Amino acid sequence: MKKKKTEADQALDEFFNSFIAKQKAAGASPAELAVQGDDLIKKLMKRFYESALAGEMDDHLGYEKGQRKGGKRGNVRNGTSRKKAISEHGELEVAIPRDRKGEFEPKILPKNQRR
Repeated sequence: MKKKKTEADQALDEFFNSFIAKQKAAGASPAELAVQGDDLIKKLMKRFYESALAGEMDDHLGYEKGQRKGGKRGNVRNGTSRKKAISEHGELEVAIPRDRKGEFEPKILPKNQRR
C-alpha cells in the first residue's frame, strides 16, 4: 500500500521538479544536474542547521531574535561563529549563534563534534 504524501512532501517535490526543469531549460547536462543537486542538498542542510540553532538560542535566552530582552537577565545574543560540519554530502560551514555569557550549548551540533 502506497503511503499518502503530506503537503510538505508535495511542496518539496514541486520545488525540486521546478529546480530540475529550470536547469534543463538552461542547458544543464545530467552530470551538471548531479553536482547542482548535491550543492542544493548542502544548502538546504546548512539552512536547516542554522534555523534549528537559532531556535535553540531562542529557547536558551527565553526570547526571540528582534524582541525586547525578556529572558535571562544580562545574557543576550552576541553574533555567530563559524563551524565546519561534515555530512554524507560533504563539508558544511554553519553559523553557530553565541550568547554574551558563553552558556549556550547547542544540541543539534554539539561543541567539539564535527559529524
